[in-house]
Amino acid sequence: MKKETILYLRTDLNPCIKAGGSVSHTLGIINAFVNTDFEVLCFSSAMINHLKKHKNIEFFQLRTLPIFWFIRWRFWILRERLNMLTSNFFFLFQVLLRIKNKKIKFIYQRYSLLNFVGVLIKNKKKVPLILEYNGSEAKVARLWGDDTYDFPFVNKIENYNLKNADVISVVSNVLRDELIQKGIRKKKIIVCPNGVDHKIFDPEQLKIYRIKIRNDLKISSNVVFGFIGTFSYWHGVGIIKEIIFKLLPKYKDKIHFLLIGCGPLKADFEKEINKQNFKAN
Repeated sequence: MKKETILYLRTDLNPCIKAGGSVSHTLGIINAFVNTDFEVLCFSSAMINHLKKHKNIEFFQLRTLPIFWFIRWRFWILRERLNMLTSNFFFLFQVLLRIKNKKIKFIYQRYSLLNFVGVLIKNKKKVPLILEYNGSEAKVARLWGDDTYDFPFVNKIENYNLKNADVISVVSNVLRDELIQKGIRKKKIIVCPNGVDHKIFDPEQLKIYRIKIRNDLKISSNVVFGFIGTFSYWHGVGIIKEIIFKLLPKYKDKIHFLLIGCGPLKADFEKEINKQNFKAN
């Protein structure tokens, strides 16, 4: 019997994403679809290298055309937001071109700021849309973004997605309750908590890599505090910095902080660590 086909969309404009929670989550969702015997057509403008190497999916890179290059560099945030908006139509064309002869069971989209391409494809192909909602992108942009003003349509597009999705997937009851307060019907929300694949994250199987990393970094006898993720406000890297400042002077030869990732706060984070004469590498 022929496998049913899922259209998976990731539409944030960051092709260089290599590590962090969103990478693990995206791969986890895709692998779950593959393991439940679906054929996955994956269209993404992010984490390109990871998805290109995935053996069990058909992958297409979504390319945007930054047409607002003439806007001066100091207004780069305006240029970025405009490119996010126009990418909806570039992405729509690319996806529809590839799936015109495909029968799609449903669309699964990881929601990103100012993107509504999933709703456009849903309306065109007349198939259900599952929207993965990891929190309000409009709120993140307002509280922690670089906007000096409220960009038009941010809230409207987010609400448009929530209203038109057939199912909304969230990772916690807190997010479910937030959506209910916004007027979203409880029955169209599913809570899918984060977890790990215990076969991949098996401490015994990973032991050899752990030992190698400790030896390479010359920290074999230290207690190691680890972090992998985005250096940004929502992961509380400011709190991690405070912990480092508090503990390292006291236990300098006994502990080690191993932080992996990138993001808007990384450069300042490293600068402040170096000011304290802590060794950062």
